[in-house]
Amino acid sequence: GRLAEPVQIDQRLGYAERLLHLGAVEAAARVVIATTGKLRLYDAPRCLRPLREIEAALGRLQAPDVRIQLAIALAELVAEVEGDLDGALALLAGADALAARFEPTQIGLVAGVRGTLLLDAGRIAEARESLLDNLVRERADGTPVRQLSVLLDLMGLELLDADPTAALRWVEEGRALGLDRYASYVDFERGSAHALAGRLDAAMAAFDAARAGEINTACGVSLGLRALSVCRRVGADEAGWRTWLDGLLASGTGRLVADARALLEGWAAGAVGEVPVGSALQRVDRLLLALA
Repeated sequence: GRLAEPVQIDQRLGYAERLLHLGAVEAAARVVIATTGKLRLYDAPRCLRPLREIEAALGRLQAPDVRIQLAIALAELVAEVEGDLDGALALLAGADALAARFEPTQIGLVAGVRGTLLLDAGRIAEARESLLDNLVRERADGTPVRQLSVLLDLMGLELLDADPTAALRWVEEGRALGLDRYASYVDFERGSAHALAGRLDAAMAAFDAARAGEINTACGVSLGLRALSVCRRVGADEAGWRTWLDGLLASGTGRLVADARALLEGWAAGAVGEVPVGSALQRVDRLLLALA
């Protein structure tokens, strides 16, 4: 059902809390870290509490791989829940030092997270530098999936910087990796670039392709918003996309979902450009909705 994902997350957090009470700190850390990927859709504050407990319980040099992942998850949550970008970047600096000493293959991952946090904060030049550093490392020794992850962030960065041509260059590199399982994410960014450039038929074709595949709720919400903007610009029926988007919004409770609802309300009132949003993803949503 629609609430399956938040229920599963709630169960995992409860399991992690029980592990903490039993003293199984590393096991609890791994469970919570694996849960934070949905933090913007569901209960970010609840994720932060056990991570803080784990941070205090882990020994200074115990399980460096876990400490790196813990610092990354904490950084994302500190930025998300507390709005403390400086604190988040300090956590990533600690993760960087640990990675340099114990897990060099994780240096690129830390750079990528730093880039996404800077991008969400609107610091585009710094975000680009960090993401390009990550991409160089992933091209050298990362997996194709990790390369694509960075490329998707770079596509979003160029869209936020209002450069659809640059975004499409990253799209082509992403498509060349041949990762069919993740094609919907590339189609989503490809459609967004075409929409920003005014190629609306190409945009809608790409959005339809993205919807036909597998895409997570966060990107799916943005896909729905951006497709609605194109429907409005070409005078197409919005009902199908609106129904699909409403289904996604019904399953989430976190900030991304709240911001998406606020964008829809602002759009209906003709004031979408004034709606505050907290992520780069939704700043692009707002940009495209404003064009309609």
